[in-house]
Amino acid sequence: MPKRGPSTPAGKAAVRLNAVRHAVLSQTPVLPDVESEKDWQQHRARLFGDLNPEGALECSLVERIALTLWQHQRLVRYQSAATVQGALDAVKSMGTAAIYAERQLGVPFDDTVNDETIERRVLESLIPKEETLRKIIRYEAHLNRQLYQALHELEALQDRRHGRDAPLARLDLNAPPS
Repeated sequence: MPKRGPSTPAGKAAVRLNAVRHAVLSQTPVLPDVESEKDWQQHRARLFGDLNPEGALECSLVERIALTLWQHQRLVRYQSAATVQGALDAVKSMGTAAIYAERQLGVPFDDTVNDETIERRVLESLIPKEETLRKIIRYEAHLNRQLYQALHELEALQDRRHGRDAPLARLDLNAPPS
């Protein structure tokens, strides 16, 4: 199967940041104006210190682990933002409904929205909309599979390097049904 996408350096440069549109899975470690290069470097350095890789392959796996954990933090921020946006949308829609009720139906504003109604609607909106929730679940599952695969590979390489037995294969019990 032929490789898809641009093949020239100019074409590759033009699409290099396309993944930023899908920030959760972006392979660009730091998203401009959203994340800090300093925070990324500190995160990366901590993982290199904790996992102590030796050689190019182990370093590459630690780099993948660092990026995957970074992306997971990005996903948590996205989920928080979606929750806040849902709460704001709920309050805004109640305000719009109250204004409509007062202007069109003659129902006094104070009678249409009370603290209990607002609290209930905000609590209902704490779970993101179904489409957003499906996206979050899908991305989280992808990131978890990627993280554990890299961790297992790193562990096996380090075990072999230290003369310990390492499994040739691992069974992924969290794999999606085929």
